[in-house]
Amino acid sequence: MTRIKSAWEIALERAQGIKVTPEELRRQLEEKCQLAGAAIAERFLNVFDLKQLKEDLEKQSGEEGELVKKAAVEKLAGSLELGDYEKMEKIIEGISLAAGDEKINAAKGRFYVLYDSYHNALAKKRSEIEAAGRKMLERLGISGEAVRAVNARVNKEWAQDLKNVTRPYEKEFELYKKELLA
Repeated sequence: MTRIKSAWEIALERAQGIKVTPEELRRQLEEKCQLAGAAIAERFLNVFDLKQLKEDLEKQSGEEGELVKKAAVEKLAGSLELGDYEKMEKIIEGISLAAGDEKINAAKGRFYVLYDSYHNALAKKRSEIEAAGRKMLERLGISGEAVRAVNARVNKEWAQDLKNVTRPYEKEFELYKKELLA
């Protein structure tokens, strides 16, 4: 009677003939670290707990640890947005902790100044649009308490004006994000 081999034994027999190159091993390590770093960053983005982020990153060591940190920084930088100051501030703190780099601390100020400029320009344009919208509604006989606010998205020209005002800030913001990863 012949012995039945387990799936593990069959896999081991087949694997004996396979040679794994150092490049393939490196690629597999990088892929593993990329997934781990992204998971750590995602966990931070869900709760914004710097202490937990630090603990998660400290579990990693050596070359793997550096690759995981790099992947976490990439994921965090990719999630930066101009729209929410508090979220941006927390993400930048997380990037600073993960990267442990002084250039990150120097970049923080630029992000905050850009955020302020962006929101000031956006608020100015919105007030111009609101004034134009109120004038237009007054000409139609609608004014006073009947008008709470003017929605810029209703008018394609106004919506495009808002995009035109924010576009340069968004481009600069993307450049700053790329600098974080350099």
